[in-house]
Order: sequence, then structure tokens, then C-alpha cells
Amino acid sequence: MAKSTHSASRNDYKNALRFLAEFADFEHGGGASIRLGLERTDQLLGALGHPEVRFPSALIAGTKGKGSTAAMVERALRAAGYRTGLYTQPHLHTIRERVRVDGEPVSEEDFARTMEVVRAAMTRDRGASCTTTAYEVMTALAIEHFAERHVDVGVLEVGLGGRLDATNVVPARVSAITSISLDHTQVLGNTLEAIAKEKADIIKPGQPCVSAPQPAEAMGVIRHVAAERGAPLRIACEDGARWDKDAGERTLVTGRGRIEAVRPALQGGFQRINIAVAATLLDTLADAGLERVTLDAVRTGIEDVDWPGRFDVHAGRPAVVLDGAHNVESAQRLREALDEAFGKRGIVFVVGIYADKDIPGIVAALLAEQPASDVRLGAVVPETRSVLAGGAGAHRVRGASMFIATRSAHPRAVDPERIASLARAAGVDATSSPTVAAALGVARGRASRADVIVVTGSLSVVAEAREALGIAQSSGEPAFNPWAAR
Repeated sequence: MAKSTHSASRNDYKNALRFLAEFADFEHGGGASIRLGLERTDQLLGALGHPEVRFPSALIAGTKGKGSTAAMVERALRAAGYRTGLYTQPHLHTIRERVRVDGEPVSEEDFARTMEVVRAAMTRDRGASCTTTAYEVMTALAIEHFAERHVDVGVLEVGLGGRLDATNVVPARVSAITSISLDHTQVLGNTLEAIAKEKADIIKPGQPCVSAPQPAEAMGVIRHVAAERGAPLRIACEDGARWDKDAGERTLVTGRGRIEAVRPALQGGFQRINIAVAATLLDTLADAGLERVTLDAVRTGIEDVDWPGRFDVHAGRPAVVLDGAHNVESAQRLREALDEAFGKRGIVFVVGIYADKDIPGIVAALLAEQPASDVRLGAVVPETRSVLAGGAGAHRVRGASMFIATRSAHPRAVDPERIASLARAAGVDATSSPTVAAALGVARGRASRADVIVVTGSLSVVAEAREALGIAQSSGEPAFNPWAAR
């Protein structure tokens, strides 16, 4: 009987994924004609009885670092004794990772059951289903699941932009904006001001908001929107939580006191800004009524968070670094972190990038060695494209030991030969390999024991590398369409 029950539950889960696959999907390249907006999500949540008002929430937007920040905030809230819900995207191995209660992914049984609740609501209200997207259905499922599990607080990561993202229907108690840079320009705009305006729209009237330090163009927009909406604004590393330079930047100064000798679980200098944003957000949540958030809880959030695939170092000879850097700024920050952590050790890159990204810019950023004086918190490599063009800055090419271009099974993955040709143009020994597993085999064959193998370009490449390296098991959900099931 137990085996029969398990089989039924597994089939219900597969059916839930098939139902999800029926909807338009912007994330995996099937939503070119999707009209973004909040109306569908609001109508769907209305059909569910508005579960989003049954728990307080924090909403986090940004170009880079919003997932890491959300994960640290959730871990700290859990350490403080709160029952937590965490909604993030994308996932590494199974879609269930996107919806977590108390740190645990939603079970297949609960996923299927909650999806049936959502499906029934859509059946009752036909208007909530006619043009709904897969992402909107997933967002509704997450919020409904959190309400059913009676979470004390939900932490939600914005998927794309902010203004028209499905998560923006949530009446967030606090909002936060991590570092902003150019990405998804075809949807959000091609200037920092335009992108900042989209992301700042998550700021709720009269409710506090937090921001990372931003370029002046973006910061001006955020300050304007916050003032216009009467939302108190705190800037991490300024009037929010900050690192004490006099203590070697190992002490975090927060609104509730000092946290000495911090040992972050997430490595890389770029994470220090995310840590400051998370600590500022936690201070703000405590001021908003979550009074059990202590300095010890904040420390736990920083030091005990589990968020793989972000400068994820696996010791060995050679060492392996897994990082989902997928735009120019994140590639620059990865390069900084590599220079800081590994000095002049040879690097064997395994890189797969999506076709809609700035591929020349990402390759140039990965190959641009920074002068020691530039390896600092938040540094940005200027004129990275000049490395590929052979112009000013070309002298900064480090000369990776090897550059292996590859592709994941994701439908937006670009032809690896296009990536390899850019590396060759920069004077680097480069080749292409048809799969991530094959590329890792080449990398291991070419790397010396002292080298570092760096897998990057997208989280889908990182996920396949984790499976090929035996770090994680495949979920059986095809990477080319994570909504569907075999």
C-alpha cells in the first residue's frame, strides 16, 4: 500500500508539472508575446482568497545578489525562531527549490496538492486563467503554500524588474533593492535610470525600504520614488549596516550593535554588499515588529546560509569554483573574487552563456585581470570590451590556462563555438564542448593540480556541473523545460 501511495503521489506531482507547462513561459524563451502586468496575479490571488495578506513579507529586487540576500535574510529569521517562507528563482535541480518553508523545499506531495488548489481557483474564475503565465502560477502557488503552512514571515525574490513582476502584488512590510546594473535591457530599458525605475516600484507607500549602494543615476531614482511615496529609505554601507574599516572589515556594524569576526558562508568580496543589505533589511524588519531578530540571529544568517552556485568553492587539486555569473557586472565581480582568492594560479574556464546576454562583455570581463589596487568591494572593471578589441586595456588579459565553451540543455543557451571564438580573439587557448559534463572532462584533463577550474556563465551550467561532479543528483526534471516531467 505504501508503494502504491508513493506512486500516486509521484504521478500527482508529474501532473502538476504538466499543468504548469501549459502556460506561457517567458523564462525559458516561450513568452515573447507575453504582456507583463499585475492584473492576472492579483485576480488569481483573489480567487484564492488573497493568501498574500495572511503573513507579513519582505520583497527583494535587484540585478545581482537578490537571491543571496533573500537566502541570508530567511536563514536569520529562522534562527530567530520565526517560521519562514522563501520564494526564489531560478532553481538549480528541481522547481521545488523555489518554494521553501523553514529552509526545506516544498515536497512533491505538497506541490501537487497546492497546485490543485490553484487549478481549482482558476477553474472557478475563468478570468484568472485565460492569459496567466507559468511564473504567475508559480508565484500564486508559493504564496498559497506559505499561507497554508502559517508562516510567520515570507521572503520573496522578485523575478524580473519589479514594477510588473508577479511578486509585486504582495503588500510587503519592507522592500529591498540590491545592486543594479544593465541586464534584461530588452524588457526593462537600456539605461540605469530606466532599470532603477522598474525596480524601485516595489517600494510601498509609507513602508520602509533598503537599498545597496548604487551608481548615481540609479540612486537618484530610488531616492525620488521613496520620497514620493513617503517610504523611509536606508542605504546599506552608509546609514544602514556597514563594515568597520578600522577593524579590517571583519566587523559588521548594525543598528543593533556590532558583529565581530564575521565569517561569511558566501565567499567573494562582492557578497559583502549583499551581507550589508541583508543586515540592514533585518534591522528594518525588527523595527517593523519582528523583535526576535537578534545580533546572534543575523550572524547565523550570514555564516550558516546554504546558497550553492555563488562563488561556490570545492577544494581539491585542482580546485573547482561554481558561479552562476550571467551578466557583465557579475562576471566582473567573479573575476575580482578569483584574483583575490587565488592570486596568479592558472584558471581553466568552463563557460556557457544564454543567447540574449552580452556575450562579448561577459567573456571580456572573465579574462580581464585587475590590478591589485582594483580588487576591492564593489569594484567595476572599466572598458572590458577593449580587451577583446585589442585596444586600451588589452594588457589586462590574464591569459587563462584554458577556456572551454559549452552549453547547458537550457533552450536559451548559445552555440559554444560563438563563445570560444571570442576567447581565441583575446589570445587565449580556447575550445568548445557540446555538454557541460564533456567540458568538465576536458578541463580536468588539461588542468594542473595547482590550477582552478571555474564553471560559470549561467546557473543552468552550474546545475549540470554539480550533477556531473556528483555534488548533487538530477531530479529527473529535464533541464530544457523545468516545468515539465518525464
